[in-house]
Amino acid sequence: MGFLRGLGKAIVGLIFFTLISLMLMNIVFYQTTKSDFMKPLFVGMLAQGFESQDMATYNEALAKCKTAQTYNPPVSNLNLTIPCSKISSSNQSEFSKLIAESLFDQALYTKKCNGVECLQMQDISGFATKGFNLFLKTSMIILIVLSSIFAVFAILLSKGWPAKLTALSMPFIIDGISVIPLMLFKSKINLGGMQFFADKFIDLLIKDMAIVFALGILLLIISILIKKRSKPKKKEKNKKRKK
Repeated sequence: MGFLRGLGKAIVGLIFFTLISLMLMNIVFYQTTKSDFMKPLFVGMLAQGFESQDMATYNEALAKCKTAQTYNPPVSNLNLTIPCSKISSSNQSEFSKLIAESLFDQALYTKKCNGVECLQMQDISGFATKGFNLFLKTSMIILIVLSSIFAVFAILLSKGWPAKLTALSMPFIIDGISVIPLMLFKSKINLGGMQFFADKFIDLLIKDMAIVFALGILLLIISILIKKRSKPKKKEKNKKRKK
């Protein structure tokens, strides 16, 4: 029975560790594919490309906005619209940013695809979609539920609260401690054109891993304190029995 319990604890611990790792990565991907995170990054990058738009395009937009409510920028045959109220109060540099924002909001982030289809796209635009973000949200909920189930298994297979809390803390500590090499080698990671995204992703990953590591340490400390507190009581019981 002891052997089976030990084997069960090892298997449950390994699965729990794997689920925590997957959940951690999933959460970071979910955070970095939200519109409010993606938009500033992509707009900044896209606006640089639109800065090459000549003055004639900007003047054309101003002229059309004298008699219209919206303007359709000539971008890759896409049906983009920009409110004329924003164009009228902008300069040429701000006009480039308005085009970039309309491209992100109306064509890039709203591109229809499910999780697998988004991943099959050959560039980073597949990650910058609402469909991929919703896919990550669903998978994150599933991983949280599965992690909770195996956390319960880990508690049930351990005897005494010190052992239960230690069993829960180890996966968090092992996952979280990876933050140390990540912090040390962060500056050496080079992903070329995706570097703007990689830097933000790594910063969030370091933050979340540090939280996971701190949670694991907290559980371990509580486990140690409970174990130390229970020792005097056991000694007193043993003395009473001897008497």
